[in-house]
Amino acid sequence: MAYRVSGLDRSTSGIWRFRRALPAEVRSILGKREWKVSLNTKDREVALVRFATEHKKFEQAVAYARAKLSGNPSAKINQADEAQALLVLSGIKPKEEEPKRRPGQTFEEYREEVVAWHTNRLDLLDALRDEHIDYDTMRKDYEAGHWGTLGYETPMLKSYDPELVAEVRRLLDGKDGSKVSPTLGNALELYLRTQSFKKPDRSPEKTKKAEDQARGAIKVVGSLFRGDSTKLVDLDRSVIRAGCREAWPNHGTHNKYINLLSAVLNNWNRETGSTIFNPFSGLSNSKLEEKNAAARSSFNPSQWRAYVELLKSDPNREVGLIGLIMAFTGCRTEAASGLEVQDVHLKDEIPFLVFRDNSIRQLDKDSRSRAVPISPELLDALRSYEHPSPKKAAFFPRFGSAKGAQNVSVNLRNRLKKLLGGKVDGLVPYSFRHSLEDKMRASGMSTAHQHYIIGHKNLESTKIHEAYGTMMPPKFLYESLVKAIDQGDWGFS
Repeated sequence: MAYRVSGLDRSTSGIWRFRRALPAEVRSILGKREWKVSLNTKDREVALVRFATEHKKFEQAVAYARAKLSGNPSAKINQADEAQALLVLSGIKPKEEEPKRRPGQTFEEYREEVVAWHTNRLDLLDALRDEHIDYDTMRKDYEAGHWGTLGYETPMLKSYDPELVAEVRRLLDGKDGSKVSPTLGNALELYLRTQSFKKPDRSPEKTKKAEDQARGAIKVVGSLFRGDSTKLVDLDRSVIRAGCREAWPNHGTHNKYINLLSAVLNNWNRETGSTIFNPFSGLSNSKLEEKNAAARSSFNPSQWRAYVELLKSDPNREVGLIGLIMAFTGCRTEAASGLEVQDVHLKDEIPFLVFRDNSIRQLDKDSRSRAVPISPELLDALRSYEHPSPKKAAFFPRFGSAKGAQNVSVNLRNRLKKLLGGKVDGLVPYSFRHSLEDKMRASGMSTAHQHYIIGHKNLESTKIHEAYGTMMPPKFLYESLVKAIDQGDWGFS
């Protein structure tokens, strides 16, 4: 006769289950009176093995709840047990892999399952952090104007235990926290996983491009030490400063990758609750980048007109129109090439273009969504173009993809180089943007309207967005924009 095990219960269907009443004093913490879990087997021997595992979880949860009642959990149970208990209470299996797509499962169903899987894990980390935020101090910082400024760190209560959060994060990664010292490779993989969760709608092309950039940056830094296996605590700031400057001599490129690397390490600290020193912080130099970027000059009046006329007669209608949109709205290449049909309003009383994030591309992080009037010369060119019909289709099918902006940029550069008889320092298709800025300034347009049209994210454009939202009525800008475009002198002799 089989011996009886307290807590091992069999349902009417023959399935064994773990079933134990929770001590009365911890029920308010755990939110239930009984711990009941199916062992998913009718075989008693198998059930006994699974019972032992579930019993350990039960004991961990009870220990944690009792410690929680004391007001100082870590003083009653060790950090590893506390982290394990938190996972148990959240119903998370630490070593469980991300769900795989099952036969017959639709992509939408699969995606919802994956998002829910990640959300459950990230919610636990967020909760561990959020419940210890010092909101009183944060409110005072907000009133004093410090909250949200560059370098501002969220104030935390003394009860916050970053090491516990780090332990939970390590368990979620399936690692033994007591033996793990995070490496560049660990930080990179966590960053990529976090980004894929935060930006699930990013196109496959953009996802791959972002991953390649992150992996490339880590590879450069790793080459200065011991590759991906370099421990984060062993990163030497002086070595990084010299090595990255040599690897990326262009100031803009240098800043881009330094900021990316800083984001990778900050993400590690934020997601794991660690406080590892960030050796990349402060190494980017925006002033040098601005000085270098300033070398890009505006077209003079004859150059501007010659380039516009060349684009109007371009045999490749899509390339020509993308260039003309840049010339008459001051937008970036990807903003023009990534327009959808629904973003181009040619039949309205005041025709206009809408620049916003869509399925093709996202605007740069320093750009705002906006509605920009179409001037008469651009309108004539656009009306002569036969575009696709579906509203969400790419207005320029040949270049309406993640790589489209890069391809059209090469085409526009080649045409400009041929027009000028060779490369001219400072003059690129992007000079259309500088030229329109100079034209608007010379025509006396208000600074707020200049910034709105160009899409600059700053105080002036913020005021407009607060008043009108994304879609400031184009009629308010039409006359002043036409006046700026017709400006014949914007600072050249």
